Amino acid sequence: MAEESEREPAEKAGRRWPGSPWSQNVGGSVEEMRPGYSRLSLVVEPRHTNSRGSVHGGVITSLMDAAMGIALRASHEPGDPDLMGQTTIEMNVSFLKPAPLGERVVAEARLLNKGRNIAVGDVEVRQQSGDLVAKGRLTYFILRRAR
Repeated sequence: MAEESEREPAEKAGRRWPGSPWSQNVGGSVEEMRPGYSRLSLVVEPRHTNSRGSVHGGVITSLMDAAMGIALRASHEPGDPDLMGQTTIEMNVSFLKPAPLGERVVAEARLLNKGRNIAVGDVEVRQQSGDLVAKGRLTYFILRRAR
């Protein structure tokens, strides 16, 4: 059983973001996912830019939220009958460097702590050069059926 759950994330790598219509609209690809970790990438297109021609902060935060959400989702116990999903309840992001049009940015998410109802993780977004574009800490509420 553990082998199946470990293979499933690897099979999804390289696919477009799963989930909401919003994340599908933003675009990007899942490069790697496993319990507690994910890596997503996005090439900055004209639709992603702000008035100065660099990636809009909302695109970066969407990428970060998707990366952490995927890392958390991959960490849930398969078949948990009480699990109904998860939702972001807090996000703190520091924007450190702009990413220009055409730049490939990569978000790496790492789950720091997961309890029954609350999970916390860090996400870094970097340019191809390795320069840090943004760093954030996200908190999620894990939705469960009432007992």
